Amino acid sequence: YYHDRTLGGRIILSARFSPSVIEKLGFKTLISLKHEQHQSSDDDDKDNDEEPEDPLDRLIIGAGAELDVFWHQYFSTTLAIMNETELPGNDRGEDIAAHNVIKPTVGLRFYTPVDLVLELSAARRGRFPTLGERFSGAQGTRISNPDLQAEQSWNFGFDLSYSVTDNILLRAGAFESEVSNLIVEVPIE
Repeated sequence: YYHDRTLGGRIILSARFSPSVIEKLGFKTLISLKHEQHQSSDDDDKDNDEEPEDPLDRLIIGAGAELDVFWHQYFSTTLAIMNETELPGNDRGEDIAAHNVIKPTVGLRFYTPVDLVLELSAARRGRFPTLGERFSGAQGTRISNPDLQAEQSWNFGFDLSYSVTDNILLRAGAFESEVSNLIVEVPIE
């Protein structure tokens, strides 16, 4: 059986300013917390009437900032950075170390007089493996791997948007993602 639980939340503070040297400045900060718990047992454990092991748990803490600079009515930039830290709780003696994932983002936007917006972006993303991916044997269908590292990817985007009216926006985009440390399930025979 499996018993997974996730509880989390985030706080976002944002502000906009109009300093004299640039048209507009936007700033956001974000703090997030997520607690995860995973408990599983093989079918054999039920037959033995053994007590299940204590659940595994961890805390993921995130903190980040984003700066939007509107340089001119036709050009703006976005710079952002996010750090997530995984803090193991009960790891059943597996000696799991804390890990960080740093996620920078850069975006450029060009606005035209005819309500057409061109946007270019580059971002580094990452995701920690779930506790189930690390520690669960999925009732004997896979081998657990406590040493799994976070998936990482570089993402590049190109978007066009056009305001047909004040109420209608058309948007098209293309993207590319390059992933390293991809977490895949490999069945065992």
